[in-house]
Amino acid sequence: HVDPVLGLLALAGPWHRIAFDGFTDLMLHLARDRERTYRAWHVGEEYSNFAYRVRQLRPRDLRIRTVYTLEETAAALVRRMKAILAGSLSTGVALALSVPLPRASSLGVALLSWAVLSALITLGVLAYETPRILCLVRRLATDQPADAILLDIARALLVALRDSGLVSRKLQPDYVRVVVHPDQVYTVELDYASPEDAALFIQAFGELFAPVMDQRYLILRTDERLPGLLTTGIWRLVRALAGAEARPAYHPVPEVLALNRQRAEALARAWQRYVGGGRLVYTRSPEGREVLYQARTQPRSKVDSWAFDLWR
Repeated sequence: HVDPVLGLLALAGPWHRIAFDGFTDLMLHLARDRERTYRAWHVGEEYSNFAYRVRQLRPRDLRIRTVYTLEETAAALVRRMKAILAGSLSTGVALALSVPLPRASSLGVALLSWAVLSALITLGVLAYETPRILCLVRRLATDQPADAILLDIARALLVALRDSGLVSRKLQPDYVRVVVHPDQVYTVELDYASPEDAALFIQAFGELFAPVMDQRYLILRTDERLPGLLTTGIWRLVRALAGAEARPAYHPVPEVLALNRQRAEALARAWQRYVGGGRLVYTRSPEGREVLYQARTQPRSKVDSWAFDLWR
């Protein structure tokens, strides 16, 4: 509540290295402007008297892709291409039927004229739609924005917690919110959740980005396959042409979901749908221990993360 920069400094290093005098002087200076203070704290405004848990993250290196967002982009590209082909073919048929043919013309001539007209129309529409198509292809080939990545991971976690009976079954993936701040800090929160459900969700979400140490289960993240067969083919082609292949990586399964195999498998199913991959590794077996040792040395996404309570 003092200053957001002070919070970041407290997370980044030892307390004794922070210049507290500067923050004290700043607070005393701001305290002279009471009207500004009232506005900052919303003094006198309506309130709900409701506290809830949120998590803020500052991604420093989050160059990964999640299959739910990739699937939506690839599906939009498929819909665009289908609309172009359907519109071109129907227009070509209509024009071919409207053109009078000589009596001696055969069915073959009619079909040929229809094919030529359809091809010309298709080429024209493709030329017109090229900028939109290239935009969708670029979205597939370039790095995803951090808010889309965090949202997909949070959705997978919420579905797993809900299917395991750990949070209310009324909570939907669309209730997850990711808010982007000007300083490139992202706030993840869960709407319409009880304080207990929100706290459990936020705690588990932070554990997904924790370093691999000695967690009971690990889960593999990879963007090799999308939920749809056609979209998977399109994505693999774009990825190969653009050189956009990302390394598979392991994430720790949150402690509350790692208590038993059934809960871990609930995360695996949701992870496969929203994030990609989903292979579980039980680290208490000899094979799992080998994977654990390898996962400790893998390059991992650098994400500063901290959780706190908000009141409104």
